[in-house]
Amino acid sequence: MSEHTVQHVATLLNSKDARKRSERTSMPPEWDLIVIGSGSAGLVASRTAARFGANVLLVERSRLGGDCLWTGCVPSKSLIAAAHAAQVARASGNFGVSASRVSVDFAQAMGHVQDAVNAIAPHDSVEALGALGVEVRMGEARFTGGHTLDIDGEEHQFRQALIATGTTPRLPTLPGADAVEILTSDTIWNLNELPGRLVILGGGAIGSELGQALARLGSHVTIINRENRILPREDPHASAILQASLDRDGVEVLHGRRAVEIASTDGIAGDVVLDDGRRIRFDRLLAALGRDAQLDTLSPRLAGVDTTEHGYVRIDGSLRTTNKRIWAAGDIAGLPKFSHVAGVSGSVAATNALLGLRRKFDDRAFRGSRSRRRRSPLSGWLPRMPWTASIACTRSNTPLSIARSPKETLTGSPRSSWTSADECSAEPSSAPGQERASEN
Repeated sequence: MSEHTVQHVATLLNSKDARKRSERTSMPPEWDLIVIGSGSAGLVASRTAARFGANVLLVERSRLGGDCLWTGCVPSKSLIAAAHAAQVARASGNFGVSASRVSVDFAQAMGHVQDAVNAIAPHDSVEALGALGVEVRMGEARFTGGHTLDIDGEEHQFRQALIATGTTPRLPTLPGADAVEILTSDTIWNLNELPGRLVILGGGAIGSELGQALARLGSHVTIINRENRILPREDPHASAILQASLDRDGVEVLHGRRAVEIASTDGIAGDVVLDDGRRIRFDRLLAALGRDAQLDTLSPRLAGVDTTEHGYVRIDGSLRTTNKRIWAAGDIAGLPKFSHVAGVSGSVAATNALLGLRRKFDDRAFRGSRSRRRRSPLSGWLPRMPWTASIACTRSNTPLSIARSPKETLTGSPRSSWTSADECSAEPSSAPGQERASEN
């Protein structure tokens, strides 16, 4: 451990006494680290800081757990599990099992989704975080200076701060959009009735997975995709596999088409007018057009934190912002929008902030590409990663690439047993044509 790091650790050990003294005076409390936002990045950062013995404050204005718990990973995979069960039942005749009529109770399926959320929520609760040494404040955070933060009228000082506020779903700005209730990946979980006809704007990951799930549950789904293939950022071969699966499930995908207007008489159902003049009827409309940064209420510029032209927090390679006391992680830092990326970046940022390190965060392995030369790293890097040594030797003879995680026992999917790499004598290797993707 370097002398520089030792000094930072000593500062952390002395900070609790200093905070107690400030609490006995009229001075605002000073924290080793204030984390703003309790999604994957914020939760991992807070837990990391607490394990270092730091005085850490986690600020959340809505619900602890962020998108992954409430509107992303957990509910979507639970819905996919229910949809998969329906699809398997319909195809059971291929295995000699007779299921004459498959009936879907959509309200019960959505109840299963909520049960999964409720089962995992306690792990991200105030009590669970408090047991680790993380103090939680519910409220709206706003920077008031380079090392001060206001939380609903109460001022706090910090040695270091981390912005992990995430992003919000993007809504269309088409004529007529303001006159209809448009669903997003945040609000679709409030549905209790299956839409007879669902139209989805956007052919990315969110539009594809929700569209396929609802189609398997019985909805007629149309995806309007302005690109020439589904999942345009991924490898074309992966897109082709998904397209074939959507075709089998009856999902209609309109490639190379743009919506130019939304028409509705009751504010819920209506028509989407396409650029070729066609009108696509819908009972509910879902926007899956990406996500945007929302930083206005946080007032980052008052703290000397710059943003990019797209509204994300500007960071360097170590996740540090233009204020040397403040860091950013997850979606709001402009990183690839995956929960695992957010979690890793939260850990790196908190460690750098508290220990005075400048570890680099390299997100290239998570980024896809539109270019033929720059194939998706998903296909270019995985064969070279050490943990793929166990890909062919799980106890259940299930390839590691499709083995299930323990969390999926909560979402309804079957679980396979795992084999660690050291239980297998296989060495990592690349199949022909699976060399590391070019970085040019």
